[in-house]
Amino acid sequence: MANQSEWPFDQPRDAVAVVDTDVVEGRSPVVLVMHYTEDGSWAFLSGGAFDPERAMLVAMSEVVEGDTSLLAIADLSPGWTATRTQVGGDWDRQSDPEI
Repeated sequence: MANQSEWPFDQPRDAVAVVDTDVVEGRSPVVLVMHYTEDGSWAFLSGGAFDPERAMLVAMSEVVEGDTSLLAIADLSPGWTATRTQVGGDWDRQSDPEI
């Protein structure tokens, strides 16, 4: 994985991101990414019904190391989401004023 100077995200490698347990436990890939406006944080989600009780905070680098195709959305602007149907699929980016 790239060192900090090559890290393409706007948050440091050790910044925490919200990740649902299905992603962390390898049951589902990341198909929904959210980049929050308020604090610049990120969420990497399976796209299923989100249950805050089953969310975890994980270092961004851990998520990206598990799925390097996430590097393709490192330039996602705050206030935007990105979705895809499968790993390796094209990302559909959309502005979301709610985040």
